[in-house]
Amino acid sequence: MSPKDNGHVEEIMKSIVYRKKDVDGEKVEWLKIQWLRLRKDEPFKVFFKYSSDDSTPFRCLDIGKRSPRERRVSLTCLSGTLPQLYLNGHPIKAAKYRDLQSFIPMVHHAFYRSLLQDGSCDPDADAENDIVYIEDDDAQ
Repeated sequence: MSPKDNGHVEEIMKSIVYRKKDVDGEKVEWLKIQWLRLRKDEPFKVFFKYSSDDSTPFRCLDIGKRSPRERRVSLTCLSGTLPQLYLNGHPIKAAKYRDLQSFIPMVHHAFYRSLLQDGSCDPDADAENDIVYIEDDDAQ
């Protein structure tokens, strides 16, 4: 992922409505949903199933604004590209960077070295996480 993949979604969030009932008037039980489908041709509808069975039909949840004027305005925000959220990437905390380096295999460290880190770091935390290798003279 590059920084260009992250965008502001505020305009999209203004154009949708959180609804508790689907188009048939039945309550949507979010924790029971097993399959979600989003379609480009119907951007303000969420299709879902409570099972992963192929023969079960999808139910529909309309998340768009009700008035045609509001829908027209909201379609313009979907047609363009999102403004970039972070121009140079989003920095991670130094402690998180150290944790990543300790868990990730060495062959992948080059990618993680390129991650931006914020400079704020507790010097005592660095001293605690330092690894010291002591060579045993008897092993030779």
